Amino acid sequence: MSQPTSKPDSPPSPVLTEIQTARLNLRLFTQADLGELAGLTSDPDVMKFIGSGQPISTAETQSVLSSIIHAFEKRGFGRWALVDTGSGKMIGYCGLTILDEAVGVELVLLLARSHWGKGFGFEAAHATLRFGFEELQLHEISALTMPGNTRARHLVDELKMGFLRDGHMYGVDCVYYSIKSQDFHADESPYTLRRFSRRADSSDDDSPPVKTSLQATV
Repeated sequence: MSQPTSKPDSPPSPVLTEIQTARLNLRLFTQADLGELAGLTSDPDVMKFIGSGQPISTAETQSVLSSIIHAFEKRGFGRWALVDTGSGKMIGYCGLTILDEAVGVELVLLLARSHWGKGFGFEAAHATLRFGFEELQLHEISALTMPGNTRARHLVDELKMGFLRDGHMYGVDCVYYSIKSQDFHADESPYTLRRFSRRADSSDDDSPPVKTSLQATV
């Protein structure tokens, strides 16, 4: 009789993370966020400088959402849903992604029009950079935007990201910015990092993560 063979051990799943700041919860996306995310991606003003510069359909947003969830679980980082803790509403996303190896790890942000000009973008982006340098031990993080996106260009200036060059990427003209780890300095604003693991049987469903540890810095 042949002996049963054991299955090779699966590689460990990446640790998943969420961040709490003064006014925001940067949390993992779930499929239940489709309605609120579609409300943002259908706004012409919000989408003016994202992708093709046009609103996208709910079906297209579903594809984007699934990609966001999959990428975060695969890499251990990605785009978080931004939740305004004052209202409990999801107001956009912010995080790190790799869309092109030539660009490297890239800071990305989408914010509801109702929250423009109130410092939410800086709060989310600064926490994301801190996570990238302190937790992921990245050496450099990039940011790309379109030349006419004055709000985004002001934000990256506030973040002390340096202008690199004009270029062409993803089919549009872009402006490249970057910041190196030695040039980033965390401020004293509230920042709480939570680490999670997925339930062993939740890889193909929408089960919530299980909290495994907590690190808080204030």
